[in-house]
This record gives sequence, C-alpha cells and structure tokens, in this order.
Amino acid sequence: MIENAKHIREEKHNLARGTVFLLVSQTSFIFFSYILHIGLGRLLTIADYGNFGIVLSTLSIFLLFVNSGVPEAVSKYVSENPLNAIPIRNKALKIQLLLSLVLFVVFFFSAPKIASIFRDKSLINLFRITSVVIPVSSVVALYYHFLNGLKAFTEQATINILRAAIRVTLVLILVYAGFGLNGAVVGFSATSLIILMLTMLIFKYKIKLPRPRTIINYPAEKIIGFAAPSLIFSGAITLLLTMDLLFIKSLLSDPNQSGFYTSATMIAKIPYYLFLAIPLAIFPVVSESVKKRRIDLTQSYIKNSLHFLILILTPTCFLISSNAKSLISLFYTSGYIAAAHPLQILVFGIMFLSIFSIFGAIIKASGKPTIAMAIAISAIPINAVLNLIFIPQYGIAGAALASSISMLLCMLFSAAYVFYKFGSFLSLVSLFKIVLTSVVVSTFMRILSPAGLFIIPLYIISFTLYLLLLFFIGGINIHHLSKFKTLIRVNY
Repeated sequence: MIENAKHIREEKHNLARGTVFLLVSQTSFIFFSYILHIGLGRLLTIADYGNFGIVLSTLSIFLLFVNSGVPEAVSKYVSENPLNAIPIRNKALKIQLLLSLVLFVVFFFSAPKIASIFRDKSLINLFRITSVVIPVSSVVALYYHFLNGLKAFTEQATINILRAAIRVTLVLILVYAGFGLNGAVVGFSATSLIILMLTMLIFKYKIKLPRPRTIINYPAEKIIGFAAPSLIFSGAITLLLTMDLLFIKSLLSDPNQSGFYTSATMIAKIPYYLFLAIPLAIFPVVSESVKKRRIDLTQSYIKNSLHFLILILTPTCFLISSNAKSLISLFYTSGYIAAAHPLQILVFGIMFLSIFSIFGAIIKASGKPTIAMAIAISAIPINAVLNLIFIPQYGIAGAALASSISMLLCMLFSAAYVFYKFGSFLSLVSLFKIVLTSVVVSTFMRILSPAGLFIIPLYIISFTLYLLLLFFIGGINIHHLSKFKTLIRVNY
C-alpha cells in the first residue's frame, strides 16, 4: 500500500513537471508567435496580412496529416513500452516519410486549383513555396512526439521555443528588408529546415535511447490502426480552427475582411495555444495508467487537469471578450477595430475547443481514438452549414458564431463520454463558482475600459481579484492551492 501511494505521488509529480515544462514552452511559443503577427499586421497591408493567414490556414490542413496520427501513435506506444522505442520510431518514420512526400506532390501541383477557389492567382507561388514545409515538418513532428512518449519534456519544450524564436526573427527580417508577403512565406518555410537540423542535434547529443534486447520489426498495422482515427480527429480540429476563415475568403468580396478575421483569431487562440501543454502532458501518462489498469490514478489525472484548466481558462476568455476593442488596438492598430466583434464571440468557441482537446486526449489515450474522431468530425458539417447561413447575414461575426456553436457541441459530447467512461469530472458547483466569479471580474474590466499598455497591469489586478473572490466563496481552498504549489514546484 505504501509503495502504491509512493508510485502515485511520483507519477503525479512527473505529470506536474511535464505540464510546467510544456506550459513554459507554449507561453514562449505564443509570445514569439504574436510578436510575428503583430509585426506582420503593421508591416504588411491588411489584404496581404489576410493572404498570409490564408496561406497558413491552407498549409495547416495538409500539415495535420503529418503533425498528428503517426506521431501520436509513436507517443502512445513508446510511453507504454520504452524498450521498443527504436523499432517503433524506425517503422513510424518510414510511414511518415511516404505520407509526407505524397502530400507534398499533391499540394504543389494543386496550388493553381486551390488558388482559384479563393479567386486569387497570386496565392499560387505562395502555396508552392510553403509545400516544402510538409516533408520537413513531418520528421520534426515525429521526433517531437517521440520525445513526448519518452517523457523528455525539457527537450520537447526546447524544440518548441526554438521554432517560434527563429521563425519570428527570420520572417520579420525578410519583410522589413522589403520582400513583403513573399519574404514572410519564405522565412516561414526556411524555419522548418533549420528546426529539423536542430532537432537532429538534440537527439544526437541529449537523448539516450534504450536498446531493445532483440531485433524487433514493429508491426506497421498497429501504428496505422491508432494513427488513422487520431489523424482524422486532428484534421477535424484543424478544420474547426480554419474553415471559418476559408469561408470568409470565399463568400465575402472585401479582401480586408479576411485580414480582420485573421487578427481576431490570432488573439482568440491565445488560450488554446497556451493550454495545449495540458493534453500534451496528460496523453502519455493517461495512456500508461490505463494500460496498467490504474483507474484511481487515471481519475486523479482527469479531475486535476480539468480543474486547473477551467480555473485559469475561464477568466482569461471572459477578460479577452470584455476588452476586445482595446486588445485589437494594442496588438494591431485601430485600423483593425472591425475585428473586435468577432473576437468577443470567437474566444468562447476557443474556450470550448480547449476543453474538448483535454477530453480528446483522454479518450485517445484510453485506446478509443475512433470515439474522439467521431465526435470531432460530427462538428464539421454543422460548422459548414452554420458558416453558409451566418456569414452572408452577419459577416465575419457570423463566422465566429458558427465556429463557437460547433465547438460547444464537441465539448459537451466528449465530456459526457469521459464521465461515462471514468466517472471523474469537475463538480458543477465548482464550475458555477468559477464562471460566476469570471463574469463579475470581466464586468469590472468592461466598466473600466482600459486602453493601451495600461490594460496589462489591470489584467493582473483583475486576475488577482478573481482568485480572491473565488477563494472567498469557496471555489478554491487551501487544498487546491497546495495542489497548485505541487504543480509549479519542479524538482530534478
């Protein structure tokens, strides 16, 4: 019993440490990414900035086939059986390279057709330049998730930070030097090549892989069997994040509208990108605990991760929505103020999607990727129909509303399944207190209506007030604070 309790404490600490490393890397990634978008929003025209968003959104649809699926299968099976890490990697790498080369050829030669959908021939060369990112990123993604399976969170975080820092530096230098939108796309693509080389160096000098006792030809069928539904799941998530912008480009004649919406999505996605660390950290540990049939440990992971996510995510999204105009002006310029209304709506859709990403990771880690896949893809036709209805009627705010409704449905269905499967969830009383306190604090910020850099210290004050009010009404207590202390205390 004592050994069992000790093991649970060690596993919780590993999850806490991994979450902290990945949270730090995601925070850095967000910081550099938003420096990039703020810079481009000011250096490029609104129309060119919108086209940059279109290029990245289209590329992301192709990248989803190599950034998820096979890499996630590697993370799962390596975490379950580290002694087979090398055979798993070798087999997965062959599958990944073949898939990426096919996608590269398809994207490169279909560029004219894709550009015609957006009624803009200038996108053809931009699409072809970024097509090189596909095979390069496929290798980086596989090794990135390989590190995740080994629970080498420090090295995983390092790759994430370097990727964001190098990209912003290279892209802004080329744009500032006068190469415009073409320079931005070239810099973005070249970053992938640099990160691939750095990733190989990290593996050569930092990672010691366990050698299998015997030579194993790991079955490709096992990897593909998990990768296929996981890939479709990630594809659905990517479409939910991008299809609204693609519908705007196709349905609205004003080229500036895609620029406005790109700026709104970049701010709305801050919470999503930040808290991606939690599903990344929870995936390998839940996979391991489920394989060992440790239901008590799995329930603890689910409850603690959800509580931490919702505790921080909810007030963040309410505060962003309450001061959308100030944030748009701060990040971009007053010329982008039309993005404020869709931002007020879309940030809640992103909140629902962030919670869904946790549930999705739990469902996949439990060995049921087809369930997560089914929930995610069910939202795609709903999102498409709502975009077709709402965009002609409400413009870019309609796109935000369409996405938010479909993301809400994903969250509700996945929450129901996780509760049915594991019986572990955040209490409704705690959830009510968190939402109530978030509404009070965001209303306070809306009344103050801060502008410029003054919004930053007021956000800090508001968040502190939120925690104090929540503590006062019993939404958090000493027990929760001690858990948070464990989370942020990183011991080597």
